[in-house]
Amino acid sequence: MKVIGAHRFLIGAFLSVGICVLGGCANSLFYHPDEDQYSSPDEDGLRYETLSFSSSGGPLLHGWWVYPEGEESKGIVLHYHGNAQNLGAHYRFVSWLPQYGYELMVFDYRGYGRSEGKPNRKGLFEDSLAALEFAEKRAKRSELPLFVIGQSLGGANAIVALGVEQRSEVKGLVVDSAFSSYRSVAKAALGKSTLGRPLLLALPTLVSEGLDPIDYVSNISPTPIAFVHGTADTVVPYEEGRRLEEAAGEPKYFWTIEGGQHVNALSSNRHIFVPRILEFFQQCLNGEHRARPVVME
Repeated sequence: MKVIGAHRFLIGAFLSVGICVLGGCANSLFYHPDEDQYSSPDEDGLRYETLSFSSSGGPLLHGWWVYPEGEESKGIVLHYHGNAQNLGAHYRFVSWLPQYGYELMVFDYRGYGRSEGKPNRKGLFEDSLAALEFAEKRAKRSELPLFVIGQSLGGANAIVALGVEQRSEVKGLVVDSAFSSYRSVAKAALGKSTLGRPLLLALPTLVSEGLDPIDYVSNISPTPIAFVHGTADTVVPYEEGRRLEEAAGEPKYFWTIEGGQHVNALSSNRHIFVPRILEFFQQCLNGEHRARPVVME
């Protein structure tokens, strides 16, 4: 699976618009969708349905609802995928969930894959809310607990969607390699490049504030949050995840992957984090939480 480095995109994007001084002109450059075909539940022999639902503002969004291998469902997991490509490229991060009895909803933001429209920050927020509301209705109708997993940009989207107002249907949130604000992650990317450093002075003009996860994460409490981040993440620095955890209310966890790269938890460290996430889901249902951070090597 090809996962594209956000820092490489951001540096190139900012350099290409270095002469642009219009407020917020670079915000759309955070998004890099495509329409290529990657993975699908067909390859796993799983039963699923194709979703088509409307976001606020009109675009039709595309997704999949994947059913568990067994007859009974333990719950529903909504996945917010990261930047670049589309849901097919990110499906493999969470394709293990039906094996453990969970229904899985994956979807594309506007402009990604088969979803209509063009991506922008406000639009992705509206799409994230629409997906959450869709999953909540199904969870309520089927009387199943709902959990959310968000990775990278998807973690940021999930935090804001859940933080706008308290979501009683959501029992727990897993945030993998997310950033605290759009400006801070852009600053980190530009700081890695000598050519990008002159643009740091223009950052307030190029990247607007608003809908930043750091401003919403505290609102999610008392819904439990488990943060996971690698110390060697070169796309979203480890410190970004720590800032989110510090701003979050209880109950919360922080799982550190020593030497881990971007979104490694559900790729090369799956043998550790699949059991850990399943345990976290059960703790959310039982109301049993440990306050101390857990370090994963």
